[in-house]
Amino acid sequence: MAILSEAVGRELRYVAPPDEEWRAGALAAGLPEWLVDRLIDLQRYFRGGDGSRVTREVERITGSPPTPFRRFAEDHASAFR
Repeated sequence: MAILSEAVGRELRYVAPPDEEWRAGALAAGLPEWLVDRLIDLQRYFRGGDGSRVTREVERITGSPPTPFRRFAEDHASAFR
């Protein structure tokens, strides 16, 4: 969050609601139950650190190097303000 906070010029924090709270909100918003269940599984995957591995797949598939997160944050800072 530090890079994104720096890009927008104020402190940002990510606060993850408990799975059941998120589930209730997502269902109330009209998402189908099967999708809500899979999205919660995905969040658990990332919370467990399993999404931290860096690969070269973006470059292999697109032929271009990936955009560094700092550049993404600076280019799209207005969307987070």
